[in-house]
Amino acid sequence: MIRHNILAEFASPAFLIAPPDIRHKERISASVLETMQGAWNQAWYESRPITLRALHGVFVAAEGLILSAEGEIEPSSIGQHQQDAIDSAVMSVRRAIETASFTRLEGSVVLCRRPGTGNYGHWLIEMLPQAYFAAKHLPHAARYMVQAVEGHLQSVMQQTLARIGVSDDMVVEAGKAPVFVERLIVVEGLTEHGVYMSPLVFECLDRIAQPIAPADCHKLYASRGRTLTRALLNETEFVKDAAANGFVAIQPGTMPFHKQVAAFKAARTVVGVIGANLANLAFCAPGTEVYILSPADMPDTFFWFICGLRDLRLLDIKCRQPQALKNLAWQSPVIIEKHDQRLILASSGTAATAPGCAALFEAAYYLRQCPSAGGDLLDHYCSTGWRNGLDPSPLFSTAGYLAAYPDVAREGINPLIHYVRNGRAEGRVALKAR
Repeated sequence: MIRHNILAEFASPAFLIAPPDIRHKERISASVLETMQGAWNQAWYESRPITLRALHGVFVAAEGLILSAEGEIEPSSIGQHQQDAIDSAVMSVRRAIETASFTRLEGSVVLCRRPGTGNYGHWLIEMLPQAYFAAKHLPHAARYMVQAVEGHLQSVMQQTLARIGVSDDMVVEAGKAPVFVERLIVVEGLTEHGVYMSPLVFECLDRIAQPIAPADCHKLYASRGRTLTRALLNETEFVKDAAANGFVAIQPGTMPFHKQVAAFKAARTVVGVIGANLANLAFCAPGTEVYILSPADMPDTFFWFICGLRDLRLLDIKCRQPQALKNLAWQSPVIIEKHDQRLILASSGTAATAPGCAALFEAAYYLRQCPSAGGDLLDHYCSTGWRNGLDPSPLFSTAGYLAAYPDVAREGINPLIHYVRNGRAEGRVALKAR
C-alpha cells in the first residue's frame, strides 16, 4: 500500500451550468448523443474538495501513472490511461527495479503530468492550475515534474510556469522512463477530463493573464492551420467573407503565449474549429459570443465547461463532413455551410461592430425594460437583450421583426443588426415596438 498524507484541503464552489446550444443536433449519432446528454443535463454541480496529498517512495511512469516499488498502481492516477499503457508502465517499472536503472528524485516534487499534457488545452486548463495551487499552498515545494515536449508547447509551458513563480531550474522534464520520487505531491479534484472542471481553475488563469493588455481586434477567427484533422475545408472562402465583416484571422498555435491571451481578451466574438487553441476562450470576457465548428460526433464537455464557467455565449455548430472522410468520425475535417456562415456573420455584432444600430436605440427606453442592465446598453441589447425579447426603442420591435420575417428567426440572427445590415436595403420594415 502506498504511504501518503494530506497536506492541504479546500472546497471548490458549487455551480450551475446550462446545456450547450447545439445547431444541427440531428447530425449527432444516437450513441454519442446518449453519452453526452448525461453530462450536458446534469446542470447542478455540488461543492467538491480539492486535496493536496504527498505520496512517499513512488515511481512515476508513462504520462503521470503512479506505482509503488512493488508495482501497485495508485488508483487516482489511472484517469484516461488505456490498459495497454498501464501494462507497459508496470513492465517498465519492474525492469527499472531489476536493473537498478532509473532516475531518483530526492525531496518534494509536484506532479504536473497526465494523458494529453502534450496538448496545449490540457496543459493550460488541467496541469498548470495544479502547479499553481501547489505553489500557492506549499510555497516550499522544490520541483515540478512536467511531460517532456518540444517546440512551441515547451516554450508555452516555460512561459506560463514562470508567470506563477516556477522558474526553469525548478522544472523536471520526464519522458517515458520511470522516475522514482521520494515525496510526490499530487493535486486532486480540480478537473476530471470529460466529467468535471472546477471554477477555481480560472483563479490561476486570471493571475497569468492580468498583466497582459488586450489587443485591438474584437472579432476573431482562430485557425487550426495546415492540418487535415478537424480542418475547415472551405476556410479560405470563410476567412474572406469574415474579413469583410471585421474579423481578424489568427493561428494561435504559432503565436507567443502573451499574444494569444491578448487576442482572446479583446474578442467579443470568436469562431473556430474545435481544438486545443480554443482553450484560450478561458481568457475571454463574460458575454463573448463563441461559435465552435465541430464534426457531428465530436463529444465535448471541455469547451462547454470553459464557456459555461466563464459566462460565454456558446453555439456549437455541428458541421457537414465530406462523405469520403466520414470514417474519421470526430477527427474529420468539416465544411461550414452558407446558412451557418450567414448566422455567424449576422449575429456577431455589438455596439462597436454594428454601425447604424445606434440610431434605433434609446437608452432610457431600454433601461425601463431592463433596469439591471449595466455597461454599454446597446452592447447589452446586441449580445443579450434581443434574445430575451427586449426592444431597443419605440421604433423597433424585436418580436415583431422576427415574427414578420421567419427566415431571420429561423437563422437565429439578431433582428436589429439584420435590419441595419441587410433588411433595410431589402425593403423590410422596422416595426414599431409594442
